[in-house]
Amino acid sequence: MTGVKMSWVTLDRIVSKEALSDQAIRRQLEQNARPLRSHAASMGDEDLLAKLRGVGVDADREKLAELCEGALSAEEVVSERLRLHDWDADWAWICLVALWERWWPDKVCLELLDDKVQAGYEADQRNDFVASGRIWLDAWSDVLRLCDAVGARSIREFDDRFPMTQSLFNWCQDLEMALQNGGERDPELRMARLEMAAEWLRRFPHEHGLTAGNFRRALADSYFETGQQETADELYQSWLEEDPAWGWGWIGWADCYTPFGPGKAQDYPRAEEILHRGYAVPGVREAEHIAGRLALICEKTGRPDEARQLRQQAEQARQRARPTSRRAPRSNTRPERPGGTSPAHAEAGRSSRSAAVPRRKTDPRNTSSWACHPDLT
Repeated sequence: MTGVKMSWVTLDRIVSKEALSDQAIRRQLEQNARPLRSHAASMGDEDLLAKLRGVGVDADREKLAELCEGALSAEEVVSERLRLHDWDADWAWICLVALWERWWPDKVCLELLDDKVQAGYEADQRNDFVASGRIWLDAWSDVLRLCDAVGARSIREFDDRFPMTQSLFNWCQDLEMALQNGGERDPELRMARLEMAAEWLRRFPHEHGLTAGNFRRALADSYFETGQQETADELYQSWLEEDPAWGWGWIGWADCYTPFGPGKAQDYPRAEEILHRGYAVPGVREAEHIAGRLALICEKTGRPDEARQLRQQAEQARQRARPTSRRAPRSNTRPERPGGTSPAHAEAGRSSRSAAVPRRKTDPRNTSSWACHPDLT
């Protein structure tokens, strides 16, 4: 099996988390005196510089600034410029990350970006979407700077070059949803969502599939929510002229007129008209969900017989769309959360990513001693 590259910040994060709950790992770390990033928290700047000198790095503030000039991670500095290995590499990296955070917090680097992403997940899991949205907007700015630095024009390029604890592919979707949820309480985040979605589509023009569709919907929905209904209609119209079988496009457009949440005005006739247009397209994808939306509108408008018939049609379409493989399809839906996510987003296959990290094979080229951690292979 080919190893999956993991950054040192990810490895440190996994080991630190496992040590909190696994006594055997904690005992092993203590016996081996293996360093972790947390060990640097109580060390002063001079202590960190002395530690660097102890592993052979001629270190003061000016020399380290010169050493790190143009680097995009502390790992890059240690492994490629200093060419240290094993525990010397571990300690050099730990000290350098700590000093980078203290001395150059505005200088973008993988490790500090990863910290911001994880801090956002902590707020997101508390349902503090305003906090997670604001933390993640700062992280998104770092992502754009890193993209500019290396010329990344696809999600895969970024994830290959900067293997964060949570991939950009996963995290950028959670950022967009946090901005949607946070926008229910903070109107500034609604505009931030619009700008973020527009930038995503501009930066990654060759991305396709569900993720690209979700960001298109996020852009149009944000225009609608910020009072620019005509622009939203024009966007959906142009996209659906290009791909009339895009079922989630028809659903997203209709959902603009039936917004989720208490006290919001519902234009059921307009939404129903859009859904019927989509449902009539030969071979339209997600037909079962379009029929389900139509049934819901019929129920809301006092037409139970029509709703029942549409529910039956939805089930028939679902049966036709069911995979022939005996293996059950993996669920990828995001659970509905209070005060935010609409049913459309829950059904669209968008997932909530936990800050927990799945175990993956380490890259054999990794020069840090973290690559030898037995519980990661």
